[in-house]
Amino acid sequence: MRLLALVALLSCLLDAESLALRVQALERRHPAIARALWGAKAVDVETGQTLLEHNAEKLFVPASNTKLFSTALALSRLGPDHRFVTIVAADRAPDAGGVVAGDLRLIGGGDPTISGRAIPYRKGAARGEGPAALEELANLLAAAPLRRVDDSAYVFEPYPPGWSVDDTVWDYGAPVSALALDGNAFLVRLRGADRAGLPALLTLTPPLDFYTVDNAVVTGAGQESDVFADWPPGARRIRLWGTVGRNRRRELALAIRDPAEYAATAFAAVLRRRGVEIEGRVRAQHRWMHEVGNLKQGPAPAAVEGVELARRTSPPLFEIL
Repeated sequence: MRLLALVALLSCLLDAESLALRVQALERRHPAIARALWGAKAVDVETGQTLLEHNAEKLFVPASNTKLFSTALALSRLGPDHRFVTIVAADRAPDAGGVVAGDLRLIGGGDPTISGRAIPYRKGAARGEGPAALEELANLLAAAPLRRVDDSAYVFEPYPPGWSVDDTVWDYGAPVSALALDGNAFLVRLRGADRAGLPALLTLTPPLDFYTVDNAVVTGAGQESDVFADWPPGARRIRLWGTVGRNRRRELALAIRDPAEYAATAFAAVLRRRGVEIEGRVRAQHRWMHEVGNLKQGPAPAAVEGVELARRTSPPLFEIL
């Protein structure tokens, strides 16, 4: 047994030395690494032996590594077979003419698959548009006025502390919401004309009349593209300027500022295309932080009031992850 323990210890030491040497070789080949602030800690999970430690105690912005912890928490709290549910409810059932008196509510349950992404993931799969997922709910409705969307399953904290105001413009800075259409992002596509100086053609995906875009992007003389965006917090108007190369394409993925209201507007558009008359105006209902007694536990699941008219159930969590 002592011999085996000694062999295991020597193996760990050799692994640690090998890993340290490989990192040092990387630093020699890439001088930028030496100038950067980086840290790492590698531990053998069986022996507890530290194989590599460099700036391990310093504070870093974890960025996408945080997704590993979010995933672990979701699996622990919800389980791999958990499914998210989105519900359409009303104060009362439709009358004989198919009309709902009062509010029709689109109630989010945190489903991240209300989008055109293929679930489970398939490499090279064509991506559709999020409103197509809303068609599933619309198929179950005949005629109803959409007046309210319920985003209260999650505490409404769209932007965590410490985020830059620039983060809120782009898709990677999209707010977290119980209603998430297309990952709470939309695409602005620009295409240069065949002659320099002409305006660049702009299209939105999905083509929803929610934000106003002032397009000052023109076609450049060369093939290079350089596009800028100005979108102040709280504004519905986005200003774009710069150049797109001749016959070239440029795509910007922008964050949806109020995901619940945006999803409700998209759902209303789906219903209108089916001939449903929409009365009143769409409004979002959020649950604010001060309305929750214990933020560590989160808000208690709200009971669906009135009559459930339709529901959409997501694939299981393990497929989503």
